[in-house]
Amino acid sequence: MQYGSINTASTNSRDSSFAPQENLPDDKALRRLISVTIAVVCLIAALFESSSSANEELSLPLPPMSSVFKPVDKFSSPHWKTYGDISEIREKDAEYSEAGGWWKVEGDKLLIAPKAKQDFWRKTYYEPILVKDDGSFLYHIVPEKDLPATIETSFSLTPKAQFDQAGIIIRLDADHWIKTGIEVVDEQARLSCVVTNGFSDWSTQHVSEPGIKIRVHLLPQHGGSFVVEAAPRDTDEWSFIRIAHLSRNSNDGSLNDNKEVKNSFHGESAQPGTLMVGVFAACPVDQKGMVATFDSISITKGSAFVHDA
Repeated sequence: MQYGSINTASTNSRDSSFAPQENLPDDKALRRLISVTIAVVCLIAALFESSSSANEELSLPLPPMSSVFKPVDKFSSPHWKTYGDISEIREKDAEYSEAGGWWKVEGDKLLIAPKAKQDFWRKTYYEPILVKDDGSFLYHIVPEKDLPATIETSFSLTPKAQFDQAGIIIRLDADHWIKTGIEVVDEQARLSCVVTNGFSDWSTQHVSEPGIKIRVHLLPQHGGSFVVEAAPRDTDEWSFIRIAHLSRNSNDGSLNDNKEVKNSFHGESAQPGTLMVGVFAACPVDQKGMVATFDSISITKGSAFVHDA
């Protein structure tokens, strides 16, 4: 690598009257000194570049679940956070609360049991108007500069009441979020996806059991594009489920003056330039023993999704 030229002619033509010749470095020694100096500068630059790259990758990719969740304090590190009224059970033989509100790593699995009557929903359809932002989830902060990225999980739940649900959640703030996974509707397990930009938009389709593999591609296109895919837990036969947009700049403020909306609880928001990305479980009606069990989870840089128009 050339940093510039060095003119040694003036050194070679120095007048000996200015200093004794023996006090001046000879040409070979001077060249050796210059070479060593350049080598040291190059080494320092390389180390700085390597350090910067390493620090940039600290947030992503995350290791697979076997590394993330074991030991427990690995999952409890500052990189992972909790949202909502939920706390960790650490003691090996701790009794589970039937009322929910806990999460626990058991072996190589993550268990989440949410409290009753907590959920995420924004204004659409129901009367009286329904606004809920008090559900619970565990998440990782993903910088938008790291997109594209992919979150993937395999999980099941033990449904006990109407609307019991679990899966993946991506959140910007109370008005902008996605949750997708399994939800029990009228005693039937459904593959569910709710996209909220001011109002919640809910779509479902049939699944044969309350368990699935699901992944969401977080893409930077057009200010925030998201693709949902799902597969049976014992295969890699992924099916395209939904493409959606999510952005703080997309917001239908209708009904914001409604009393129920104005007085509703608004939870925390992701910091500007970041997303809250993780897994959730909810019992919007009642907690009668529902537990969501996550067998694997990963958040990685990049996306393998391709869908040409």
